[in-house]
Amino acid sequence: MRKVVFIFLFFVSIFYGLAQEQDTIKSKKLIDKTTHLVSKTLDKVTFTHPKYTFSLYPMAGFGPQYGFQVGLMPVFRFLPKEQPDSSSFYRPTTLIPSFMVSTQGQYSFEIDFLMFTDNRWLVMSNIRIEEVPNKYYGISNNNSEVTPTDYTYINNSWRGEVSKGLTDEFFLGLRFNIVQTKNNLDLDSESDVVPLDSSVYGYDGGFTLGLGPVVRYDSRDDILFPSKGFFGTTYFLAYPNASFNDYHFMEWKTDLRYYYPLKSKNRVMAFQLMTDLEYGDVPFYLMSKLGGKYALRGIEHPFRYIDKNVWFARAEYRQMFKNRFGFTVFSGLGNEFGSNDTKAFKDIKFVYGAGLRFKILPDDNLNFRADIGFGPHGQNSIYLTVLEAF
Repeated sequence: MRKVVFIFLFFVSIFYGLAQEQDTIKSKKLIDKTTHLVSKTLDKVTFTHPKYTFSLYPMAGFGPQYGFQVGLMPVFRFLPKEQPDSSSFYRPTTLIPSFMVSTQGQYSFEIDFLMFTDNRWLVMSNIRIEEVPNKYYGISNNNSEVTPTDYTYINNSWRGEVSKGLTDEFFLGLRFNIVQTKNNLDLDSESDVVPLDSSVYGYDGGFTLGLGPVVRYDSRDDILFPSKGFFGTTYFLAYPNASFNDYHFMEWKTDLRYYYPLKSKNRVMAFQLMTDLEYGDVPFYLMSKLGGKYALRGIEHPFRYIDKNVWFARAEYRQMFKNRFGFTVFSGLGNEFGSNDTKAFKDIKFVYGAGLRFKILPDDNLNFRADIGFGPHGQNSIYLTVLEAF
């Protein structure tokens, strides 16, 4: 893993050096040729049309959950019709399917869909079908020396939201979450691992369906790479006591973000505060998670810190250059709590990291990102994907 981290940092430093020099001084011919070659190569997998764009990107990564991963990620962008001057509701529709396989026998198929209509309807959808090797570290287990249980996580889920904009910025709607999970346990696990058995609620999986209201406020100037504005959403999901539901509980999640430009749109400070609170008997695999590519980057496994409750706060500096390259540096802190006498502000986890950005299209703010994060107890993770973490 250290070799992978070193190689990643080496290439990030090269790209950042090239971009910085080109944007601040008159670039040398070698730098011009290098950045031009990289841009042209990536442009070969991008196709444009007046009504849509299509890009095809390779995916790769390395981590303890999956091993080495490879895959493909097509990105479709459907451009909206011209809007009247009286409305600022001008937002393209995005469809991003992806497929990944790994050396540890994992496969994952995912479809992200985000659609805005000209009469202010918002439709969000995420469909995921996966079979992955997973690890169970326990609930609110902050011991760095813990040995997790290995198991196979078979998950089919559909999460989404349908909202109506009462104005260009304020939305009300319905949120839903449908999950079918099967956990295949390793019966030959070692005796000193954290046990995953019938004593753990939800150990063998099950079916859940949750519904509830969502409120959203969005004054950002761009949904993909905001340079200014505020975003806030809160939703409440109830998993009712019905015959089709194997588990019955409630969830309340709040996500607040603020973006502030520094002298120009290409230099931005971004801030986020997120809380995810659950009530009732929650299966362990649906508990709030502190890590992951859209949470605290640097925690090497998304299931490393789980509990009924999670909070985190983070900040990120983002800068883009004229040659379509950019970089970010970020830090964050947070905690999981509620079980095993754990407290919200005890054993707080800190993360930090940096990343490289490449704008897929010259006039669009959809970026391909490569991030590396460092977390507690020597953890680190690499993320290669599109869309910003927040």
